[in-house]
Amino acid sequence: MMDSSAVLQLASAIILLIAAGASAYFSVRLSATAAWIVAAVLLGASGIFLLLIAVGIAERESSFIPVILLPAVSLSTLAVVLASGLMGLRRSHPRPGGRGSSPGRDPEGTERLQRLLDSTFEGIVVSDHGTIVEANRPFASMLGYDLEELRGKPLSSFIRPESRQIENTDTRSSATVAYEQRARAKDATVFPVEVRTRPVPIQGRELTMTVIRDMTARKKTEERLRESEESYRELAESITDVFFAMDNDLTITHWNKASEYLTGVTARDAVGRSLTEVFPELLGNRAEEIFAKVVDNRGPQSFLTEYSLGGAQAVVEIRTYPTRRGLSVFLEDITKRTQAEQQLKASLHEKEALLKEIHHRVKNNLQIISSLLSLQSDHITNENAGEALRDSQNRVRSMAMIHEQLYSSGDLAKIDFSQYIKDLTAQLFRTYSVQARSIELALDVEPVILEIDRAIPCGMIINELLTNCLKHGFQGKAQGTIRVTLHPEDGGMIRFSVSDDGVGIAPDVDIMNVPSLGMKLVRTLTDQLRGQVTVNRVHGTQFVVVFPAV
Repeated sequence: MMDSSAVLQLASAIILLIAAGASAYFSVRLSATAAWIVAAVLLGASGIFLLLIAVGIAERESSFIPVILLPAVSLSTLAVVLASGLMGLRRSHPRPGGRGSSPGRDPEGTERLQRLLDSTFEGIVVSDHGTIVEANRPFASMLGYDLEELRGKPLSSFIRPESRQIENTDTRSSATVAYEQRARAKDATVFPVEVRTRPVPIQGRELTMTVIRDMTARKKTEERLRESEESYRELAESITDVFFAMDNDLTITHWNKASEYLTGVTARDAVGRSLTEVFPELLGNRAEEIFAKVVDNRGPQSFLTEYSLGGAQAVVEIRTYPTRRGLSVFLEDITKRTQAEQQLKASLHEKEALLKEIHHRVKNNLQIISSLLSLQSDHITNENAGEALRDSQNRVRSMAMIHEQLYSSGDLAKIDFSQYIKDLTAQLFRTYSVQARSIELALDVEPVILEIDRAIPCGMIINELLTNCLKHGFQGKAQGTIRVTLHPEDGGMIRFSVSDDGVGIAPDVDIMNVPSLGMKLVRTLTDQLRGQVTVNRVHGTQFVVVFPAV
């Protein structure tokens, strides 16, 4: 059998093995070095040895010292290891809100964690059972606090949940939960935030990571969008015509009150249905094709069609415009407007016919007067009197020609004066065929449109000047040329001239003050046109008249 000394030594060996295993476990578990443990063991052994000396055991039984010393050292080693392990576990699992609640004791690890948290734009909080363990600077800036003011405080002091789910979140769940809540800043400002929570394991502990996003800007945008939609809806409802919106598949997405009233289809029956379901008469109609073209080409379209509104057949104008989500359609009942336009067109047609008839009758009456003057001149033996009657006949005929041209043209208020000059000069050359037999006519006229109140005085002026050339310009000459020009000028002015290369006018004659009827008419009619007349006597005689077109 083993003696007591051997048993003690065996027990001491077993205890040392247990102490070594415990030391290795805590060293790995707590990431601590063994140097302080060895020092503690030696200190404990020395203490026991001194105790034995003090009580006198070492002096009476010197052989007993190795026997009792070995288990004593082993027991003290195991005690120190266990005690240090328990202290380490206590440090790694602190009481909530107690000292040393920051995750980890490694300064470098803490700094790396802080940099990681601060690298985001959103607020991040790490909490343990609702108590803030760590937070990032964006969250502190969001609330107006310093980081030190947040650590160790309840998260519910800063985030006011509309429900209490954030405080009762099960951290054992791996799902991310989102909430819309209210945050309270240091200055007592309350603002909306979006909160997302998720359990995270940190250094063997199950903590909760909360991500907080300020929703103030988004809420304002949503509010502006809601107000915009309200304004759009109010505008759509205020339209008195049929108005509805469709998506790109021609499915109705909005139907205003006027559409309900005019078509008899309620918004509940229209919204969500296709266009042809609400308007079956458009199936195969060009309207469906036009709507599809608006969707494809993104350009507005309009067209007229007939449709039954309020139980009566109506002419409607359909205008459609592309939108971001499809297209908007307006249906306007233009039946009354169409009827009014038709009545106006009929009235204008009647007035045109009446004006044509008036011009025709004026022309006929002037021709009758011209014929009477011609008959009267045939019975007058006095040559001067006969010539006066013939001049009056030409004047009447120049006015009749204007009415004739107005009657035959599409415009009853304006004429192409260049064509009138061509007709008038041809008529006068026929009238004075004997005298103008060897006289040539040169026309240089551009198209000029004149109203009747300006065309008649212009025509009479040209008649007087051309008659004067034919009667007096070539006395004693067998041949010559008469030139007539007509041109528009800058500033809305019209310029025409009548000239000849005949005998000319004596330098001592004041042509503008000659007491003849023809020249008096030229001066009077030019003043009526608010124009000016000038006379050039180089190489014959030239009369130039310039006047405003209107």
